[in-house]
Amino acid sequence: MNIRNQSNLLSFFNKRLSARAGIAIIMVAFSICAGILVWQAELLKQEMRALEMVPESKEKTKIYLTIDALENAKYYVVAYGETVLLKDGYYREEHPGMASGLEVAIYKNKIVFGDLNNDGKKDAAVILRSSGGGSGDFRELAIMINEDGKPNYFISKELGDRVIIDSITIQSGIIVLDMIVHGPSDGLCCPTLKKIGRYKLSKDQLLEMTEDETMNWKTYINEEYEFEIKYPSKYEISKMTATDVAPAIKADSYAQIIFRDLTGFFTKEEIDQKKINSEKIIVGGIEAFRSSLGGNMDSGIEFFVSFYDYPKKGMIFNILFSTHQPEREEEINTFNQMLSTFKFIEKIPEILKSPLIGAPEEIEKAKLEFCREVCKAWLGKMVEDSKCELQTGEVYSCEELIEKLR
Repeated sequence: MNIRNQSNLLSFFNKRLSARAGIAIIMVAFSICAGILVWQAELLKQEMRALEMVPESKEKTKIYLTIDALENAKYYVVAYGETVLLKDGYYREEHPGMASGLEVAIYKNKIVFGDLNNDGKKDAAVILRSSGGGSGDFRELAIMINEDGKPNYFISKELGDRVIIDSITIQSGIIVLDMIVHGPSDGLCCPTLKKIGRYKLSKDQLLEMTEDETMNWKTYINEEYEFEIKYPSKYEISKMTATDVAPAIKADSYAQIIFRDLTGFFTKEEIDQKKINSEKIIVGGIEAFRSSLGGNMDSGIEFFVSFYDYPKKGMIFNILFSTHQPEREEEINTFNQMLSTFKFIEKIPEILKSPLIGAPEEIEKAKLEFCREVCKAWLGKMVEDSKCELQTGEVYSCEELIEKLR
């Protein structure tokens, strides 16, 4: 065989080998990528099941505070500098220098439960009234920490003389009081000034939030999943991963907020059980369920907020608040504040972005058809042909319905 024939033969084999090698490399690469994707999906599934199932086993062993225990607990009364033991929600005993003795009681059954110190257990906020005789009738906000089901007095905040407390709630770890306090010209007998007081525990202090601390925060808006949430300016929006529905919001490499879609991970029975074993809260006007994933302030804390009936997409929407380093109470408090700013947003339909053009009867027909679709989406029903009745019983005309969307 001459040199030229040898060269042609080698060239032929090299081409065949190169083609075969290329195909083999592509097939191997494809197999690896497919394997990685399957592995990631299975890892996510296992991770989310593990993370979501832990709270159930822990919740079963939790011991809750009871109203009876709170009505028969010790409290420190700031107004009079005395520690008292209530019996059935009431205390009275003669004291030197007091006209009719010291009287202490729980004010109008104002007791509310919620996690106030980020340990995953429901504590209690209690309104006390106290009087030492005379006209003074004082109100205090007392914090009772859950110590294995036993109420342990922690701290109080004076609210004033003869202040009226209309309601008390706990929203994402923040105590909210709807009060009537004394205005500049009010007599002590008759307060008239409406006030919303917001209080939070910070280590060993009960602080009143005198202004909206989120006022100068940035706002993240997700148009696809139709929600927004505020976050501190020093936090960062990270790159979105394949397993998330939105970019994570990070305080640093240890503390972050992750948004995930858990649709299809749980059966209806599992979801029903999770609702039972979680704390029901209201976020953005929508029912949600909060559960802690173990941990403590020495090892970091994670907690979930799950919307099992996410109103926008018919999905299970999950927010994971996570910190994996000790002593991150500041981030946990910030997470709670962020959660209080979470809300759903309404997309403005294209039909509303520009004026309708056409004959009057065509415009009216288009409006009516649009209103029917909106009414259906809001789980309402059309009545009287051109009005929408929502499940709340509210009835809107077509024009009112369109105006609500603007």
